[in-house]
Amino acid sequence: GIIDITFKLLYPYGFKHYIREILPTEKTFDIYNYSNVDNAYKPVVTLSAITTDTITLTNETLDKSFSIENLTNSDTIYIDNLMGTITDAIGNTKLANSNRNWIELCKGLNSFSVSGTCNIKMECYYPIMV
Repeated sequence: GIIDITFKLLYPYGFKHYIREILPTEKTFDIYNYSNVDNAYKPVVTLSAITTDTITLTNETLDKSFSIENLTNSDTIYIDNLMGTITDAIGNTKLANSNRNWIELCKGLNSFSVSGTCNIKMECYYPIMV
């Protein structure tokens, strides 16, 4: 037999997946927020290959800085800005080591500067109103 199924979305959005990897040699970079929703977007950020004690990411567009300190070379840090969590590779929380000034992306172009040396990966699922 055949069953007809109709699905209804819980959100009136489609999502655009976007990943940007930033090398340690890039001290400034741009991220474009493709969302057509007015709310700021909060990405998931991964810091790896860390060689400095403190990393600071500054969104020059919003004049807002996120920093995390007490890092070691073996750390890989996962920052979920929407959920407000910061963990390392083995699941230990690093929330107390940050200033909790979460990274946000306004609609359109966002210019960043980096203080410290590490690989940065920004992963986004931009909501697109359909």
